[in-house]
Order: sequence, then structure tokens, then C-alpha cells
Amino acid sequence: MRPIVHIRCAVTVACLVAALLAVPAIPAEEFSSVQTKWDAITKCASLVDDGGRHACLDDVLRKSGLMPAAARAATSRQRFGLPAPAVAAAVAPAPVAVVAAPATAVAPPSVKRAADDLIQVTLAGVKRGGDGALVLNTTEGAVWRQIEAVDLHPDPVAGDTLTIKRTVFGGYMCQSKKWIVFRCVRTH
Repeated sequence: MRPIVHIRCAVTVACLVAALLAVPAIPAEEFSSVQTKWDAITKCASLVDDGGRHACLDDVLRKSGLMPAAARAATSRQRFGLPAPAVAAAVAPAPVAVVAAPATAVAPPSVKRAADDLIQVTLAGVKRGGDGALVLNTTEGAVWRQIEAVDLHPDPVAGDTLTIKRTVFGGYMCQSKKWIVFRCVRTH
């Protein structure tokens, strides 16, 4: 039985080929554009790493206008704080000879926070759980819970803007007002 990842790639490539074949007769001046796009797809297909191949195909689709960035941003915002979906274990591919690339200088990491590490939401409701921890409901339907035993004065209220930042080790810090900051986790 073939791994799911390879089936998905085969289906994706098959869909891309079908889309290219469904295009009516292409004028000669547009042929080079189609050929360039097809060359980009075949370059992606030659990548051995599944994640790299997927990222490459996404990039080609995004550049061609078939996968808008707005849809990706909306999905990323909706999934913020939830655990990553489980990936099915794939059968390890046969080892491939890899030629080492020459060493290049690596720029130091930027101090700026990535856009995916911060989100601002509006609170729809705030209540205290049985253990005294805050339970924060957002207007988007997400539920965040305070996970550290810190008394907050004043408590956030419905209508407040809540800023949620991803921390270095994968946790989250919620900030409702300038000086009200606490550790939190998304529960729903």
C-alpha cells in the first residue's frame, strides 16, 4: 500500500496536469509562460523531501494566482494556538545519494517577531473557571484559558482587545491591557 503523502502528491500533480490540458488553444506568445510554469512544477516534483516539495508547489500555485494569500492568512488566523494536525507516519524512502553544497555564510536571525507569532482578537465574554482561572471567549469562537495562578486587576471584560503572542518555547502570553499579561492556552 502506498503512503498517503505520495497519493496526495500524485493527485496534486494529476490535477495540475488536467488543469493545463483543459486550457484551450494557447497563442504562441503565451506558450513560453505556460512552459515556464510547467518547468517550475517539474522542478518541484524532483525534490525528495515531502515538506520541501509541498512548499515548492504551494509557492508555484501562489505565484500563478491559483492559491490566494488571503485564504492562507484566514486559515492561519483561525488555527492560531491549536496543536498542529497529526501527520500520518510515512514509509521511509530509499536512501538517495546527496551531494553536499558548499558552505555559505548564514545571516543572524532577525530580532523581529514573525507575523504568525502574534494575533489580536476581541473578547466576546470573560468568566472565571472553578479553579479561579480566567476563561476568555473571542468573537471568532476561540476559547483561551489562563494557566498561571496570578491575580489580575482589573479583569478583562467583553469588548476588550486581547493580544496573544507565541513564546519562544511554544507557549502563549495573553495581554488584555498594557500591564495585564498572563500565560494562556487555547482550549477550543
